[in-house]
This record gives sequence, C-alpha cells and structure tokens, in this order.
Amino acid sequence: MARAMILPVAVCGLFAVLMLRSATSFVQPPAAVEAPQHLRFLQATALSSSAALASALPALAEEIDVGEEYNRKVLNAAGYCLGLAAFLVGFIISQAKKSVENRWLD
Repeated sequence: MARAMILPVAVCGLFAVLMLRSATSFVQPPAAVEAPQHLRFLQATALSSSAALASALPALAEEIDVGEEYNRKVLNAAGYCLGLAAFLVGFIISQAKKSVENRWLD
C-alpha cells in the first residue's frame, strides 16, 4: 500500500520543483528605449488630437427628446418601486410563514 503511494507523491513533488524552478526562466523585458525626436513629436500630436476628439464627443451626441427623458425617469422610478414592493411582499410572506409555524395565530 505504501509502495503504491510513493510514485504519485514523487511525481507531484517533481512537478512542484519543476514549476518553482521555471518561474525564473521567463525572458526579461527589454530595457526602455528612448524614441527619436521626430517620433516624440508624432506621439504628442496623436495625444493632443485624441484629447481634442474626446472633448468634442459630447457635442456630437444626439440630443434626447424631453418626452423620452421623462419616460426614462418614470421607468427608472417604476423599476425601483416595483423592486422594493417585490422585496417587501417576499419579506411579509416569509414572516407570515414563520409566525404560522410558531402557532402564533392559534
């Protein structure tokens, strides 16, 4: 019986040792390389143009109709109210079941 357990334990131990030793076998990242001057200019240009586009996005968005905004608010409020009502109904039913099981109503 002990002889049958030696092989799996040895294999697991060997696997653990190999995994611990392989953690140091990853390739180190390259050192940081400075970009040439003309590439820095292009990076700065790309950064400023993307910032300009990001700031202009709200101006490009479609305006929401007043009626649709009101409907969204009403639906949002109705969702909150119905969720709270469902929670309260479930809570009341569970408490009523507990009180009936305790023979409180008898």
